[in-house]
Amino acid sequence: MAAGWAGGHARRTWLSTTALVERALSGGTDAALATLALGRRTEDRARTTLDTLLGSTDPVIRAHAARAIGDGASPDAAERLALAYAWEGDASVRRAIAQALATRPGDRSAARARTLALAARLDPDREVRWTAQQGLDGKSLTVGAPSREVLWVHVVPAEGAALPAESEGVFVRSDGLAAPIAFDGEGYALLPGVPPGEGRLRLAPGDQSYSARTP
Repeated sequence: MAAGWAGGHARRTWLSTTALVERALSGGTDAALATLALGRRTEDRARTTLDTLLGSTDPVIRAHAARAIGDGASPDAAERLALAYAWEGDASVRRAIAQALATRPGDRSAARARTLALAARLDPDREVRWTAQQGLDGKSLTVGAPSREVLWVHVVPAEGAALPAESEGVFVRSDGLAAPIAFDGEGYALLPGVPPGEGRLRLAPGDQSYSARTP
């Protein structure tokens, strides 16, 4: 179900915006994909939540919030992403911001052009520079056919420890998408449709629900 949030094209689904907001703020294994799905919602609460999550302490959540803002139809999306880029120190999040801006060819805002030009020329990450240049040149970033590869994971407890009865995790794929996975009683999990490249596995995330810090 969570994986469907990332690939759905419908602006409305059976899951309410309120439920998506709750999942995005929960800190659970599906929080990143719930954040991504909020980009296709037009309610003020969705916008406010995305802006909040764009300031999360978790770079994976920040990256998904950036993707969601870029995927939405908000007329000030480029300005919001440009502001986030100016202060972002994590390369994976800057990649998401550059991709979000690059895939908005109909956006003629000065913020989009300025940020892509800056990223293409000066960003220290090669992938960010390439993505930004593609966006400036108006070239498509469309990927090929979905991958048919399957990730196979076996979790083994440390010596003297016991495997939890219910184990979950998040696999951050090479394209930056965070896919939730659940392990069976013997510690095995399969995740289909994984693109080639290096990924990261987070076991039993301990993130708490996000709330903005007050001064």
